[in-house]
Amino acid sequence: RNDQGMKRLLLISYAFPPMAAVGGHRTVKFAKFLPEFGWEPTVLTVRSGFNYAYDPSLLDDLPGSLKVLRTRSMEPLRWWEGRKGRETEYASGEEVDRWGSSLPTGSETECSCSAVGGPARDMGRAARGIKQLARDLLTTPDEQVWWIPFAVAAGLKAVADGIDVIYTTSPPHSTHLAGWLLSLLTGKPWVADFRDLWTSNIHFLPSRRGGKRERVERWLEARLLRDAAAIITTSEKSRELLSSQIGGNGRADREARTRWFTITNGFDPDDFADAVEEGGRGVQPGSLSPRDWGLLRERDGGRFIITFLGSLYGDRRPDLLLAGLKEWFRTEPEVRPFVRVKLVGNKSPDIEGRLSLGELVGSIDISGHLPHRKALALLRRSNLLLLLLGGGEENGGVIPAKLFEYLYVGQPILALVPEGEAAMLVRLLARGSVVTEESPQAVARELRYWYRAWRGEIDPPPTEGGGLLSLYERRNCTSMLARVLEYVRKDNR
Repeated sequence: RNDQGMKRLLLISYAFPPMAAVGGHRTVKFAKFLPEFGWEPTVLTVRSGFNYAYDPSLLDDLPGSLKVLRTRSMEPLRWWEGRKGRETEYASGEEVDRWGSSLPTGSETECSCSAVGGPARDMGRAARGIKQLARDLLTTPDEQVWWIPFAVAAGLKAVADGIDVIYTTSPPHSTHLAGWLLSLLTGKPWVADFRDLWTSNIHFLPSRRGGKRERVERWLEARLLRDAAAIITTSEKSRELLSSQIGGNGRADREARTRWFTITNGFDPDDFADAVEEGGRGVQPGSLSPRDWGLLRERDGGRFIITFLGSLYGDRRPDLLLAGLKEWFRTEPEVRPFVRVKLVGNKSPDIEGRLSLGELVGSIDISGHLPHRKALALLRRSNLLLLLLGGGEENGGVIPAKLFEYLYVGQPILALVPEGEAAMLVRLLARGSVVTEESPQAVARELRYWYRAWRGEIDPPPTEGGGLLSLYERRNCTSMLARVLEYVRKDNR
């Protein structure tokens, strides 16, 4: 404990401001509120990590007294492949800027295996095999594995200064390896927080499945899950899927499951103070009153603004939304000039290319990543918020972090998601409508309904008050983490 009697936590996270990764928000909020619950965090992160976007304004949310240790890192593939081989690969529910598996265009190896035959072709295959082997050796479980030595070295010094509990959060999952090693070396209890699943994640790369690398990663995952003093997930379904990776049964397995906790993401009302200023005149966060609906119509000058905030990749695609828009405009072409869809965030090249063409051009605005404050201001200026998830029960346990900010803003939500926890939250809090089937007609029906409510042609439905919603405030989520930390601290005595 420190001089003030605070218990001390080493909080290890690769994703941390100024990186704009969604996972960094969770870490920042825990660091912000933990002192209120008797814990003094020390953050251990990377000095100059790689990410798809950066937002220095996120640093403003850090307490002035927070100690942040930033270490060097080494990620060999960035040196190996050079800038020409770089591409964006979305490997999990959270975006991570990676290096693609394709060879640099025009490389000597690529030419030898595609333009000539015989020995040259065999040499090309051999070169690709060697390269894949090197990639597996250098990036298991992920590219950030080479951050581990630096993180462990800095972590040992931090523990020597007095640490009660070690906490790690992933992705990248190498962060858990660092925490596990520190726990083994120091005897301090270690808590592993999985913001996304690992090998049971539907975005676990197909190139890893069925081979030695998958077996290695599954072994690592099971070992870490067995050794952690506590495991945290962000949804109940994720907890079920992750706990199934341990295997086993009987008494030992039942005891192990008492170490599992669910702490969702959430929202911080403080974030919306700046959003009010940047967003201009608008409704107050929370439930929409009839007066609020009138303000929305007056403010937007006759434009019905539909906004999606987040990345589009893999099975998280706008196809159903686009089909629903086409169906709506087909049946009511007169509304099209008054409807504007804003898709804000990173997109895979195939999705961006498709959005730039087609019959909906002129109705859809495409933009990249926005700083957090500007993104929240945009939500405030919108009339309908979109939540998109790929279909299938595998996504039933995914709750996008932005959903909690959607819920707090108070504008209605149209959730195109499979049955699961995200759909349950929207329904439970009566914050909008949910379409779970792949039906353009159903999407068009909901778009038409919310447009008519915005126009004042029908009465908007009532929304649930702030009682249940307050459970998802970041401060309350942090209080749950503090209880987990206290549990493992006492259990380790």
